[in-house]
Amino acid sequence: MKTTFLLTYIFTLISFSSSAFSWFGLFPDEEKDEKEPKRLHILLEKANSIIEEAEDKALEGDADNAIKLYREAIAELERVESENPERAASPEFAPLRNRKATCLGSIETIRFEQIDKNVRSVAVTDTTKLQERWNKKHGVKQKEEKPVAKENTKPVSTAPRAEKKVLPPKPITNSVKDRLAWSLEAIKGKNFLAAEKELQSILKTDASNLQALLLLATAQIGLNSNFAARATLERTIRNHPRSYIAYYNLVSVILLINPKDINSAKQYYEMGRMVGGPKNEGIEKRLNARK
Repeated sequence: MKTTFLLTYIFTLISFSSSAFSWFGLFPDEEKDEKEPKRLHILLEKANSIIEEAEDKALEGDADNAIKLYREAIAELERVESENPERAASPEFAPLRNRKATCLGSIETIRFEQIDKNVRSVAVTDTTKLQERWNKKHGVKQKEEKPVAKENTKPVSTAPRAEKKVLPPKPITNSVKDRLAWSLEAIKGKNFLAAEKELQSILKTDASNLQALLLLATAQIGLNSNFAARATLERTIRNHPRSYIAYYNLVSVILLINPKDINSAKQYYEMGRMVGGPKNEGIEKRLNARK
């Protein structure tokens, strides 16, 4: 089957429809209907401010206060819902539901990153210890390191061994496009470590490159670094909130890490659908099978 390179889908931002403001007299404020409902972007101002503060705390490594603020934001969003029951389930309030799901996902991510009581948070780029603990808990075998030759034992042969995996030839040019194509071929050949190294190099100079981020998450899954892949996909969503591919891939990673976490997986799938993602029967089957 012909394999096509990653496609970048660009969607128009969802906007709230509104009627034009009409002037009925010289003093419109006096004639304004006090019962007219507030627009959603006004209702969300306080929650948005709390979420921004929570993100700052998370980036600073202050996990406890970040979680506290995310919970405050959720409480504020739920307050808005309770005060507008007739609008809460409408398409107009979809952005509110998305923010709520994002807060819940952020809290869960921070919790995963807290290795023990003495470690407040783990950097996004350092998920090794967390992955090792998860592997041990779920019986995933880790690659064993070869023992160093001891004295009075047979010397270890220094002859080069035949490579089991053949890397694709390096691109002639050093353009990002060619390096991405090379990384894709490396992943298809299961050379995940080489692909990860190349993609990290690309992201050092182009931190928000969508294709590089999506490919990096794929390479990390190939390396069984599921927590790192989750962090990469969350980073992708922050930089490209309209990329449904990132949401759908995150659903798969969430279920890899915790097959029982249906709620979070379902929320991200619904968010992907909200930004224009097509119905995915494979994902829906996996979500429904775990109910």
